[in-house]
Amino acid sequence: MTLDTLASIPWQSGSDVGFNTWLDSTRYYVYFQWWLAVFFPIFSIAIAAVWMLPKWRCQKAEDSKPHTEMQSVAPEELPASQPQPKPRMAYLDALKVWLTLSVVVFHCNCTLCNDFSIAFNIYVCEDIHAEFTNGNCLKHWFIFGFGHEWRDLNNEYFMLLFFFISGVLTPSSLDRKGAYDFIRERVKRLGLPALAWYLLLGPLLSFVSFHLMGARVGYGNNGSWICGGPPWFIVVLLAFNVIYAVSHEGNTKVALPSLAVFLMIGAMLGWWQEAIGGDEPFLIFANGVQQLLGSAVFFSAGILAKRNNWLQALEQWSTTKIRVLQGLSLGGVGVCFLGNILGALHEQRITGLQSGIVYGIWKVAVSLTLLDLFRRRFNAGGSITTFLVDAHYTVYLIHPYIVTLAVCSYPVILKGCGLQVEKVWTDPPLNKLTHGGVQMAFLVEGGEGLLWLGFLYTVSVTLIIVWPFAWLLRKMPLLNQVL
Repeated sequence: MTLDTLASIPWQSGSDVGFNTWLDSTRYYVYFQWWLAVFFPIFSIAIAAVWMLPKWRCQKAEDSKPHTEMQSVAPEELPASQPQPKPRMAYLDALKVWLTLSVVVFHCNCTLCNDFSIAFNIYVCEDIHAEFTNGNCLKHWFIFGFGHEWRDLNNEYFMLLFFFISGVLTPSSLDRKGAYDFIRERVKRLGLPALAWYLLLGPLLSFVSFHLMGARVGYGNNGSWICGGPPWFIVVLLAFNVIYAVSHEGNTKVALPSLAVFLMIGAMLGWWQEAIGGDEPFLIFANGVQQLLGSAVFFSAGILAKRNNWLQALEQWSTTKIRVLQGLSLGGVGVCFLGNILGALHEQRITGLQSGIVYGIWKVAVSLTLLDLFRRRFNAGGSITTFLVDAHYTVYLIHPYIVTLAVCSYPVILKGCGLQVEKVWTDPPLNKLTHGGVQMAFLVEGGEGLLWLGFLYTVSVTLIIVWPFAWLLRKMPLLNQVL
């Protein structure tokens, strides 16, 4: 069967795409009913909480003390020098930069290893006019010996660690501002960018992507004016913040768990997530209920860590415990590589509950390892760190645009160098092998080296552009109050 037969439409520049048929099958766009069922209620709860909070919850922490106590101290009795506020833990900012960098590289990688990131992928085939098979287009060491490992390992921990750090930073902000001002600030900083993405930037990126591939599509058809993407994280974070702000009653005293308890919690979390099973989307979570469970656990752990000084206690852990965590982290990486390579070559994989338990322990171990590593090595700050930290939130929001342009430019350059490049429609998936969430692809005729070169090119171009551009956006009037 030839590629032309496999493709669901004839592909020519400017040709009309069966957009309505495609829209019925894709998960990339979010339907109007989904908006009513999920997205709108989340923001309704957040906005309603701002105006319906009882007055006693709206007081700032320092305002909640009795006036008699405040007036009992005469000015001359005040100490000569007030204690300085505790400095912000710079290593947490540096860790957020690393996680943001991982997200950007993750999405560049997905476009080359047959996964879902943006509107199209790149496949390197021995013969682009032959049948699309594993042997012809997918059996590359880059895919099963690097790309899938980077995807799987990051999927296990990086967004969870984002939630943990956010949980650590939440209590201080809530105590300082009071619930009312805290939620107003969260709605502005998280809610407005999320609305901008789902209602404007996301649909616009899809529209632009199809036109870059030479396909004409209608904008806003069948509810496609709502479009998902990476900002799912800030929508969930907003919901978690609101829930915590209106339900927080006091400090829950929980001592720092031992290393064994941490690992047992990780094993139980992995077991629960695997038992829940399935990757069907749930609400705004692309990876289902298990993603909701992990996100809630790590955010809650971050709050407990802040309220009970866990991070300070972690600094007292012995070198032996840290070495155990490092060994488990490296061991989990080895298991992932071994499992994916054996799965590709011999169809042998670690599956079921044993996989969930192994990766559950790993996600806790690697999170603790990174917290310790960044505290030891990246807590000094500096001008470069400040630049990266200032822009990282904007980078997270806008990087899909830069990734799309970088990925699209790579096949254009290859074609200019004389290589054969074709655009194809991959819905339905070619031979049931291309990723079901991606509707378009570039087929490039050549060897595996083009995948490694493409990875280096797309990552380098994206990072060189996205951070300075995000920094400039953040300095613009109005945007500087949100980003």
